[in-house]
Amino acid sequence: MVLGLVINAGADTPPPVTVGQDSFMTYDYSNIQDALDDPNRSSSEIVVYPGVYRENIIIGGDVVLRAAEGPYLTPR
Repeated sequence: MVLGLVINAGADTPPPVTVGQDSFMTYDYSNIQDALDDPNRSSSEIVVYPGVYRENIIIGGDVVLRAAEGPYLTPR
């Protein structure tokens, strides 16, 4: 009897792209719409770090938009 186990730890999944405005950190984008609009974006997951983003965003296609610090620190 041969038993095989294949585990895919997400090696083919690119890391999420980041949006942030803190000048002490390095982010992929400084506003959300630029991340959404970039045709060369490396991932469908966009992680937004705390900040004030004064923009109207249009989301098209399959994308995951996530707050880095969770919903409790995201203003409504």
